[in-house]
Amino acid sequence: MKTNIVDFDKMGRKSTILGISFIVILVGVIVYSLLAESPRRDMLGVWVVDTAGVEQGFHCGKDGIAASINNSHRQYTNWTANRKHLILKGKSFENYRVYDIADTLVIKKINSTTLVADHNGKVTTFRKSR
Repeated sequence: MKTNIVDFDKMGRKSTILGISFIVILVGVIVYSLLAESPRRDMLGVWVVDTAGVEQGFHCGKDGIAASINNSHRQYTNWTANRKHLILKGKSFENYRVYDIADTLVIKKINSTTLVADHNGKVTTFRKSR
């Protein structure tokens, strides 16, 4: 009669390696998802661009509150952001009508003084005013 000998030491190492690999992958996925969806504190402040001698832009305040700067056609009320996108929500006033809006800006670059964002194919460089 033939007896199968199982090397429990090798099996234990394999299952340990698989368990550790699973934990590392799981932690990586959790960290990535938190970073991808976490609010951006670096967005706080007033962001403007000089348009024909007038500063226009938006203010990203605490608790997701937003405001438009020198733009009577778009009135922002709140904002959210993650690693890739800034979304400004509010109202648009056009032709005597009011529309709900959600302007999505793709964040190309951001630092303490500059925000480069793409909105519908138009890249704009904002500077932080305060």
